[in-house]
Amino acid sequence: MLRHEPIVTWTTLYHAFIYGLLFLLLEAYPHVYKSHYSMSRQQASLVFIALGTSLVS
Repeated sequence: MLRHEPIVTWTTLYHAFIYGLLFLLLEAYPHVYKSHYSMSRQQASLVFIALGTSLVS
């Protein structure tokens, strides 16, 4: 079905691209806070709490 239906192919590629962007964005948070703001890995991971609460509300 993936090969025969173009809409399924394009939708799959679009979702794969968006998933990849989200993965890279979420992986970059701790690295940026660790390298630019000299936070420990645990402190840099606390940024996800703010991200999670903003998604809930």
